[in-house]
Amino acid sequence: MKIEKSIRCQDLFNNALVCSLGPIILGYCDEKVDAAVRRQMEKGVIFSMASDLELEAAETLLSIFHGFGWVRFLKTGGDACSAACRVARAITGRNLILTEGYHGWHDTFFAVQQGNGVPESIRQVSKFVSTKSLAEVSESIVPHLNQAAAVIISPEYGRGEIYRYLSEKCHQTGALLIFDEVVTGCRVSLGGVQELERVRCDMVVMAKAIANGYPVSAIVGKEELRSAFDQTIITMTHGGETLSMAALVATITKLKHEKVLERIAERGRHLMAETNRLFKDFGLPLAVEGFPAMMTVIIKETGNNWLREALSQQLLSKGVFERSRWFLCDAHREAEIDKVLSAVEAALKVIKRSGID
Repeated sequence: MKIEKSIRCQDLFNNALVCSLGPIILGYCDEKVDAAVRRQMEKGVIFSMASDLELEAAETLLSIFHGFGWVRFLKTGGDACSAACRVARAITGRNLILTEGYHGWHDTFFAVQQGNGVPESIRQVSKFVSTKSLAEVSESIVPHLNQAAAVIISPEYGRGEIYRYLSEKCHQTGALLIFDEVVTGCRVSLGGVQELERVRCDMVVMAKAIANGYPVSAIVGKEELRSAFDQTIITMTHGGETLSMAALVATITKLKHEKVLERIAERGRHLMAETNRLFKDFGLPLAVEGFPAMMTVIIKETGNNWLREALSQQLLSKGVFERSRWFLCDAHREAEIDKVLSAVEAALKVIKRSGID
């Protein structure tokens, strides 16, 4: 039996809250994006030199930022975060990277986490830090800035004062500030959290939503850092692969001109408010918080970790696929949000009826 593409790829997933872990911002198989990719496929996928389309993609990406002068394309968020740190080391002549958490599987970041396979020598030049408060920035970051090449963090909304303080301290000491906006870029706003909080940083790493699921990432940097590329090598064969460039141009163009993020935010706020109301009505220690376009279900009381798994299993049984973080895309219309809320209510009834709340 023939299954229409729109049913197979879009309708099937509209009730999912995963969006491929964040890249899907418009919806699966968006017509404008896929049409742009098909047109480019007829011209060629990869060439021996940079294509005109790569320049167009760079200009498109830079158009959503202020004060940045160059772009380097790669394939994954982890690649781009690692490359940004190399740029910082090349510019500063320092080795130490201060990192707040996960920025990909590469050695520089995995060195501060539990796990094997990272040489001890790399652990000596990677240090875990915290930006949850001004006090923690002062205690865990500022004392090391004179030796640090960069601080790389995944910024969160509402910490603007902290980030501005950190930016000032980095500027004073010569360390670079890198924002990992792999998840938040082109999702919480076009320019990510750095745009919302108006924070001065030196480089921003983008991936996921910038091409609606096509594999591309990018480092966007300040003009004065461009010389770093004369001092190091950052390249990959498929970095300028044109199908992803076409998808990026089409995706960002649509995000800029069709108020996609505004629609997603409006529906997300409704989903958050109604879900929190249901949690409260059923008397369960759960809450959903974060950005309307990418919210997180949290457990408010210790000893109830089982509750999150129970919710996930019940939602899946009712046709809603989700993980710890709920991502929305433009294909989540009011009807899909209502279906999710109905599933949440039904799931909570089962959990409450089980008598284990």
